[in-house]
Amino acid sequence: MENDKKNSEEKEEILKQYERLLLHENQFNIHIAEIRKIASAWLLADMGAMAYILKGTQNGVLNPLDQTMMLVVGLLGAIGLGVLWIMDRMVYAQLLDATIFLALKMEQEHANELPQIRSTILAYSSYLGSYISAYYYVPVTALVFIACLFKFNAFFAIAAGTATCTVMALASRPKKFSDMAALGDDREFGAYLRSLENQESKIKMNILLKKISCPSKSKN
Repeated sequence: MENDKKNSEEKEEILKQYERLLLHENQFNIHIAEIRKIASAWLLADMGAMAYILKGTQNGVLNPLDQTMMLVVGLLGAIGLGVLWIMDRMVYAQLLDATIFLALKMEQEHANELPQIRSTILAYSSYLGSYISAYYYVPVTALVFIACLFKFNAFFAIAAGTATCTVMALASRPKKFSDMAALGDDREFGAYLRSLENQESKIKMNILLKKISCPSKSKN
């Protein structure tokens, strides 16, 4: 009787710790969503300013002042999005990853007590980081290209856009959770994460289904 009560209290404490991690995740996700809203509004405002400058041209030809204004507006827009990209992907996304990393560790250690939510998400979304980063570096590249195209020439615009895209894409390369685990001494946890990140979807789900089915089998 006492052992059952003790086990129940331990499970309750584990669930409370798991829920606290969920609260932290929600907070970081809210901050990230707000940053992306600002980024969308910033991009629309910048494109609107460019359209306003182009609207005032005579016979579709920009004078030197308008060309300079296009360059300034485009680069300011790109810099603004770059700052928001740093806040999103380099600050809050890193904090979110740290929280998810701890949740994954708890799911591995307490597979019988906790639902395998993060493990399932990792198995099917470990590649999404690159797509999310494209939300920033594609419009930044476009702004740099357009700004340089009107002020300089097509060759310079292509070179500037390519350099911008390459730098941001390389800097946005997502860090794998297995690489984070490799920094520690827990090889079992690292192998568990690599199995979720690298294997085919069917194999990944078989691993998860086995873990999920363990509690039900033990009860029977």
